[in-house]
Amino acid sequence: MNNFRTGLMKNSKNGNAVVELVMVMGLLILFSVSMYQIIDAGALTEARIIERKKALEEARIAMSYINVKIRQNDIRDKIDFLEDKIIIADDESDVPFVTWIYVSDGKLIECIIDPDETPKDIAGVVIAEIQDLKFTYDKEKNYVTSKITYDSGYRESKVKTMESVISLRSHN
Repeated sequence: MNNFRTGLMKNSKNGNAVVELVMVMGLLILFSVSMYQIIDAGALTEARIIERKKALEEARIAMSYINVKIRQNDIRDKIDFLEDKIIIADDESDVPFVTWIYVSDGKLIECIIDPDETPKDIAGVVIAEIQDLKFTYDKEKNYVTSKITYDSGYRESKVKTMESVISLRSHN
């Protein structure tokens, strides 16, 4: 009878050990899945932040470039502001040319061409990636407003704008 009780005790301890092992394995699996979800969420957040920073950086580069070009060429009859482009005439050199700054296919492009030609994207230099560019020239107050539209979204599209106002020294 003593052997019978000893056998039951061993089986009972082995049964408890298996239950404990299964519970520990379940907890480890739960912990591993939780850690994976936390790390994955962190990686997605980092990717979104990097994408937004890149879009903002491109918009700042574009705005800075446009502002510098306007200030450099703020001479009477040298710069024309159309709704979505700037045309800068340079007739001081031996060979006259014009510089077009405009947006095409989501890229800010500078194209230097002869005055009689029309700009072609392939002949231009890509400055930055933005969606749209608009200019408003106020003749009474003599200032120009530049407005850039860019996409700052990661998976979903989030359109934002950046605006700059430049007071001109002289203009038409």
